[in-house]
Amino acid sequence: MWKINQIMTYTKKGNRRSRNQDVITHGQNDEYEVIALADGVSSCKKGKEGAEIACKTVSDIFLNCGRLFFNYSRKKTANIVLDEIKRNISIAAKHDNEPSDSYSSTICFVCLEKRTGKIISFQLGDSHIFLLSKDGCDAINAKGAYELCFTTYPDADEYTFIDIFHTDNIQGLLLCSDGAWKLLYNKNILNPEILHAIKHLNFEIFEAFLKNKNNTDDCSYILLNLENEKIA
Repeated sequence: MWKINQIMTYTKKGNRRSRNQDVITHGQNDEYEVIALADGVSSCKKGKEGAEIACKTVSDIFLNCGRLFFNYSRKKTANIVLDEIKRNISIAAKHDNEPSDSYSSTICFVCLEKRTGKIISFQLGDSHIFLLSKDGCDAINAKGAYELCFTTYPDADEYTFIDIFHTDNIQGLLLCSDGAWKLLYNKNILNPEILHAIKHLNFEIFEAFLKNKNNTDDCSYILLNLENEKIA
């Protein structure tokens, strides 16, 4: 039985922001564990609320119906998830008498199937998901993290990247908003201090590094390690 053994979440408002638009959620049941991060668009009046809707929607979907998505095509998964996010945004927009596009956000999340150790990763927008191992870290769909696309876009499914993999060869995961991952790099090279912290899953060094940075954008991340708990 696979589980998330340790998790650290962190979020900090950017120095040039009136409020933090990033949202982090973590939910689980007996079968699945879902960790999500959404970044509300700062220029949108309801960006924060849109990020909250995106995170809650994906958590509800995968905790209730996760089994289906490990068998669906990536295209079908993207359409179902994004249609449900848009439906919930539409309900909120009608209630608040606001346009739906004012709830725009990015969304990235992972869903762990505890029994098998399989993980679904989902990325839309400029957030990053990293696979962590003793050799370092590898970004899933690094190129896609430079694409600006949001949950309210009509063709958002075309910019969504979904992957399914097993936990066997990794020891942890790192989800970062763009305000966080951009602080980890210098001229496209990962900071050596961060690389060392990742290799050893040193949560304290990682947190201290970002806390001491002067971030203009909202800065949020989820750092976790995985464990296969043997059932007697």
